[in-house]
Amino acid sequence: MAEPQTFNVKDFGAKGDGSTLDTAAIQAALDAAYAAGGGVVYIPAGVYLVHSRTGDASDGALQIRDNVTLAGEGMGVSVLKVRDGEDNKITGVVRTPAGEVTHDVVIRDLTIDGNHQKNSGDIDGFFCGVEPGSPEYDYNILVERVEIMNVSRYAFDPHEQTKNLTIRDSVAHHNLGDGFTIDFCSDVILENNVAYANGRYGFNIVTSSHDVLLKNNVAYDNALHGIAIQKGSEDRPFIYDVKIEGGAVYDNGRYGIEIKLSEKVTVEGVEIYGNASGGVSIFGAQDNLITGNWIHDNGGAGVRIHEYDDREGTQGTDKLWAASGNTVTDNRIDGHAIAVMEESDSSFGNASYFNLSTGSTVGIGLLPLSDSSGSTNTVYVGYLGGTVSPPLDPALGLYFENILRTDDTPGALQIAQQLADGDISISMALALTVELADGTTSVATMSYEFFTGRTPTAAGLDFLVDPEGPNGNNLNSDYYQFFNTENRFINFAVNLGRVGEGQAGFNETYGALTFASAAKAAYAEIFGGVPTDEKINEILGAPVQIGGQSATRADYFYAYGGDDLGAKAAMVGWLLAEAAKANLGMYAQSNSAYLTDLADGGPYNVDLIGVYGSEDFAFPT
Repeated sequence: MAEPQTFNVKDFGAKGDGSTLDTAAIQAALDAAYAAGGGVVYIPAGVYLVHSRTGDASDGALQIRDNVTLAGEGMGVSVLKVRDGEDNKITGVVRTPAGEVTHDVVIRDLTIDGNHQKNSGDIDGFFCGVEPGSPEYDYNILVERVEIMNVSRYAFDPHEQTKNLTIRDSVAHHNLGDGFTIDFCSDVILENNVAYANGRYGFNIVTSSHDVLLKNNVAYDNALHGIAIQKGSEDRPFIYDVKIEGGAVYDNGRYGIEIKLSEKVTVEGVEIYGNASGGVSIFGAQDNLITGNWIHDNGGAGVRIHEYDDREGTQGTDKLWAASGNTVTDNRIDGHAIAVMEESDSSFGNASYFNLSTGSTVGIGLLPLSDSSGSTNTVYVGYLGGTVSPPLDPALGLYFENILRTDDTPGALQIAQQLADGDISISMALALTVELADGTTSVATMSYEFFTGRTPTAAGLDFLVDPEGPNGNNLNSDYYQFFNTENRFINFAVNLGRVGEGQAGFNETYGALTFASAAKAAYAEIFGGVPTDEKINEILGAPVQIGGQSATRADYFYAYGGDDLGAKAAMVGWLLAEAAKANLGMYAQSNSAYLTDLADGGPYNVDLIGVYGSEDFAFPT
């Protein structure tokens, strides 16, 4: 495959001498690369002064479009610096265009200097996203080895909406706002970044963002929290499925990490110390997991769990939010008078156990929760970047076609890249492909097996999964982009079991059963072992939130299913999802064996359990 064309900004008149205004020349190079169908815009060493070209904040200073890479020679070597005296608002020194979808963009090896000490404009460093309120999104955005400093607002600000985003090996410091703001973004990886001496948060995950991995990042000396996971000020769904893994958070002005009005957040393997207000704050948030961390020598408690009172509508909800279903376990907590504290407020159903701590534990349950909480996501996507994709191994291409019905997803591209780089074998690539199918093909195969007794036909699987097939709402479509694996299974199960082609058989087998008896029978069929009554009661009675109100999981099934049969179908979908995510029990392991066979051209429309089931797959209870 041909190497991408390179466009040197100096060939377009840029000087990089720290005194010439180079905005127009750099933009001309960016426009030329876009017009050529993509390429690399190269910025040699130097200081390139930029400004607001139009005076319109949403135009930014420099705009980058589809399939274009903006590459310097390194942080501190190739510098884009806002000119002295700039008084216009610049929403992105470098940004994607407002009001249109942009994809496959890379920015690497340079510094953005907002120069706020010598100008009065409100300036963000890097910005992407279509526009607030739009259902469309920018996608496939990679930022690596980029330094942003001295901006008057936010340094890295991927916004509404951005999907398949990676920021890695980058630095944000001495900015007046946040270092890294992830605002209404999904499928995000932030890895090996550093945020320090910023005027608000080091990292701020906000506004319905989900499926976000923060791995081995460092946040210190920021004015507020080192890392904030929070819903934002509008009445939108909570943040969910976030994992903070590794790295360090220290010497920040408030908490090391605060999880506020969010759910399914895992904090694992982080060193958290020297933060003024405390180590970790769980603030009106639900179903989060704090595990395996070293939390020491912070002001206040090591971990504090408390309600959030929004009855005056500060966060747009007009409700009192209890902190519930949170788990604090297997942490080392030193240097606090109180290691873990649940406030005497509306918070409930939280647990702290198996921590090695020197301080007291106050007001919180000491026994494990039935649901251990934390992110349910097992695959974080992000974007690998580059203007040229690796050649697709023919065998892997066949696996993608037969199992996934597409090779054009971030997860598939990541597997292809790993195989091309020699990081994995072809057999490992097949196993990863089968795992990647959890949210698409497996939803169809496992659901159809349960409700109809057979997997779909080849044409049926094309209809249900293929993004190029006849069904606009297939499992790879935009319709399902905000459905997690659990809700995909539940949605399919309710459609099949309540009103679809599996309704008659499902009603005959399950319709007359009590809800608990139906759950016990479905569990036995899906996992291959008969559960105890206590296990079923734990599943159905687990606390959840429905519209901000406390309820049980059984209540959730009824709310989703609409009637008794629909609630039972929703329950089946949830059990199938849990089996698939853990690859546990008769259905999930038979399905993995089936997809492995399907990869090389195996049969369709088979009895999954009858053909691929094994006694070894049964999960004893």
